[in-house]
Amino acid sequence: MSWRRTFTVAVLTCLIAVAGCSASDTETEDPTLGILLQGSALVAQYEDFKAAMAELGYIEGESIQYLFNGPVIENADLESSAEQVVAADPDVVVTWTSSSALAMDRALGPDSAIPHLFSAVTDPVGSGVVDSLEQPGHNTTGVGGSKAPGKALEWLNRATGAKTVVVPHDPANAGGVSSLKIVRNAADALNITLDVVEVSSAEEIGRKVPKAAKQSDAMFYLTSSFVSENVDQLNAIATAADIPIGNSAAPLAKNPGVLISYADTSAVRAESLALLTDAVIHGANAGDLPVADPEAFLTVNLERASELGITIPAAVVSQADTVLR
Repeated sequence: MSWRRTFTVAVLTCLIAVAGCSASDTETEDPTLGILLQGSALVAQYEDFKAAMAELGYIEGESIQYLFNGPVIENADLESSAEQVVAADPDVVVTWTSSSALAMDRALGPDSAIPHLFSAVTDPVGSGVVDSLEQPGHNTTGVGGSKAPGKALEWLNRATGAKTVVVPHDPANAGGVSSLKIVRNAADALNITLDVVEVSSAEEIGRKVPKAAKQSDAMFYLTSSFVSENVDQLNAIATAADIPIGNSAAPLAKNPGVLISYADTSAVRAESLALLTDAVIHGANAGDLPVADPEAFLTVNLERASELGITIPAAVVSQADTVLR
C-alpha cells in the first residue's frame, strides 16, 4: 500500500470515528447487503469491495450476505432492478455509478430506513444524491471523486498539447453528465475546444465518433459506465484516427489504449466504501458520515506513446504514480 493510499484511508477512518460518536446502539448482526451496479466493468470494483469487507472480518456466507443479480447494462433497466433490490429488504444497499445511486434513491423513497452506500459517483452533490459532502443526509453516504475529470483533461493537455478534444458522451448516463460539467469548466480554463459527441449505442458510436476523432487532437473518456462498456470500440476509433486518449475513469486507468489517466483506484475506493459500510453496520447513520473523496493517481502509458510517436514531457512522466512501459 503506497503512503498516499495509506493516508487517504487513515483520514477517512478518523472522520468516521468522529461522526460515529453519534451512532445509535443498534448494530446489525450478519447483515445482508443489496447490490446494484451498472456496467460489467464495475464488477471488479464490487469484488474488491467484498475483499475489503473480508479484511474487516465480514466473510461471505458466514457473517455477511450479498444479494447481487449481476450488472445492469441498460439505463432503462435500472429502475426495476433497484426496486427488486429494495423488495428483498436488505439491511444495507450499495450502489455503483451515479445512475444506479439515483435509481436506488427513487426505489427507497424519502422515508426508507435502509441505509444507502454508493461508489463511483463523480459529483454526489451536483447529481442530487446527497445534500453536502460533509453532511450527506438521507441516510446516504459513499465514495465520490469530483477532482479527477478536470485534472485528467489538464494532464492530457500537458502530455500532448491537445487543443481540440473529442468527448463521446451518453446524455442518459448520470455519471457522464456530472463528469462532463467538470470537464467543460476545465476546458474553458485551459482554452481547449471540446467536441462532445452524443451517443447512446454502439451503432451511434460507429456512425458519429470516427469523423469527429479525425478532426481532433485527442479523445477523452468521462467517468461513465457507457464509456467503459464500449471502450474497445472507442479505442479502435482513436487508433484509426491516430490520436491519444486521456481518461478519468478508474476502471480504465491501465487500459492499453489509454495514453494518460488521472483517476482514483479500485483498491482505495473499495477500502473507503468498506469502512463506511462497517460504520453503518455498527449503528452509524449513513447521512452523518462524510462522503469520501479518494486520492487520484496519474498513470502514463509510454508504450502507447511510442506507438503513437508521441514524446511525453519528462516533467509529466516524473510526476506519474504509475508508468506503463
